[in-house]
Amino acid sequence: MRDVEEFAELGGYSVPTFRRIFKETFDEPVYQWMLKHRCQDIRNDLITSDMSISQISNKYGFESLANFSHFCKANFGKSPRGLRSE
Repeated sequence: MRDVEEFAELGGYSVPTFRRIFKETFDEPVYQWMLKHRCQDIRNDLITSDMSISQISNKYGFESLANFSHFCKANFGKSPRGLRSE
């Protein structure tokens, strides 16, 4: 899923209704849940896969390597290369 709207549509809900139901069910906002899982997937790909950093960046829809690097530094405290070397 790329965004909350896609997720809501998949379930057949309006976005506000989906957000409310998700928060009641999982006790966290849907966007936070999606971000947490996206971070886990990115970290896993960087640490365990043979894909290049550029391929991983493209897989997750980043517009540039600079944006991907900024995302990693903001969410993990390290650059993609730094995560990969763990």
